[in-house]
Parts: sequence; structure tokens; C-alpha cells
Amino acid sequence: MIKKIGVIGAGTMGSGIALVGAMQGFEVTMVDVSQEIIEKAIQKIEKYLTRSEEKAKISKEEKNKAISKIEATTSLEKITSCEFIIEAVSENKKIKKKIFQRLDSLCPKDVIFASNTSAISITEL
Repeated sequence: MIKKIGVIGAGTMGSGIALVGAMQGFEVTMVDVSQEIIEKAIQKIEKYLTRSEEKAKISKEEKNKAISKIEATTSLEKITSCEFIIEAVSENKKIKKKIFQRLDSLCPKDVIFASNTSAISITEL
């Protein structure tokens, strides 16, 4: 059973995936090359959760629990304990391939990899 997911990329899609994972009870490690992007992603997640609390869609406890489930880092090595990893970086085939090659060398063989791509064929990755 998957307990910990990794999200590579903290932009719009990556932060959204991290948020949904955390709200569903998964431990989430979100990785990006930019500390600034990570900080913006965490602010965006916290803002969304606060608005959800204000609209009585979630409780304060649920908000705090979701926030506590997300670890944000610039270190790709921190993702190696995840059982499921979703790549959500920009639509650049070279970058995506490089990430998957690096993950393949870092992660255990039983880790499940996925890509959040809309324009690149998954078989090309």
C-alpha cells in the first residue's frame, strides 16, 4: 500500500498534485530546483486550505493535517523514500527524460513513476 508520494515540480500542477495527495492522507515530498518556487507553492497551498476552511469545506484540523503532510525541498535525494513519484515539470522532453534517468538511479526498483505530461508521448519518455 502506498503511503508516501513524491512530486517533482512545484509549479501549478505539481503543487496541486501535492495538495490533493496530502488531503487524501499521503505523506508528500515535493521537489523543485528553485527554493523560490517551492515557497510560492507552499503559500498557494496554505492559501487554498485557508479559504477552504473559511468556507467550512474543511476543518482547521484537516487544514493543519494536510499542511503537515507536505515536505518541500530542493533535494531530489529526499524523494527516494517515496513509493509513487509523479513528475510534473514543464513540457520539455529533455528535462523530463533527465529526471527519469536520475530517478531510475536513485530509487528502489519497485517505485512507481508517473508523468503529468499533456503534449509529450509517454512512450518517448
